[in-house]
Amino acid sequence: MAACRAVENGFLVMRQTDHGLSIAVDPYGRVLAELDHYATTDRTMTAQLLARALPAVYNTVGDLLGALALFGFGVVLVWRIVAGKRRRDVGSKPIGSI
Repeated sequence: MAACRAVENGFLVMRQTDHGLSIAVDPYGRVLAELDHYATTDRTMTAQLLARALPAVYNTVGDLLGALALFGFGVVLVWRIVAGKRRRDVGSKPIGSI
């Protein structure tokens, strides 16, 4: 999951988990270093990390996709309600006699 967050936000992530696995990931999702605390006798992980971030789509756009989806859902909902009222109104009008 740390690799996903690194790519999503465009920055380096160094993460230690509760299960003894430590990982260092760059903004492209490449694992720079990893260490399993329980599988090795060497308890030191070293990684060379560059202190720079990449421009990521999520940082630029943010939650725009979610907002557009919610807006589109509202438009479709209103359209269906209006279309349903029109059908009921047209169906209830009396047909003229000859």
